[in-house]
Amino acid sequence: MDDGNFNRWFTRVDLSFDCLQIPILAKYYPLPWLSIDAGLQPGFVLQQSALYFYYKGRGDIPPDMFSTWLNLNKFNLSIPVGLTCKISRTGLQVNGRYVLRMTRIADVKAKSKSSAFQFGLGYML
Repeated sequence: MDDGNFNRWFTRVDLSFDCLQIPILAKYYPLPWLSIDAGLQPGFVLQQSALYFYYKGRGDIPPDMFSTWLNLNKFNLSIPVGLTCKISRTGLQVNGRYVLRMTRIADVKAKSKSSAFQFGLGYML
């Protein structure tokens, strides 16, 4: 089956896989308590934990048949951009960032890129 027929044959694809994401960020401090963070975030697929899909009109196809066709990418690259704010002299800080994935999750013509918002609370020693 070629990629052009993806939407014709499949109504839904649910992917679940485990990834290791490694953010590499540079910080610029316009104020002593505020930093602007930006960088690169390489990611690696460690394990595919579930794969489900639904074939129009014929029921489910066994996952092993579909996974060989889908060809998940084992490496991905994202661009994280965000802010970190120190909220007290004790070292507490909050951060938020937007992560835009630059590479596709899988080699199909259907939309297979993702983006995410991340929020965190941290302690700086």
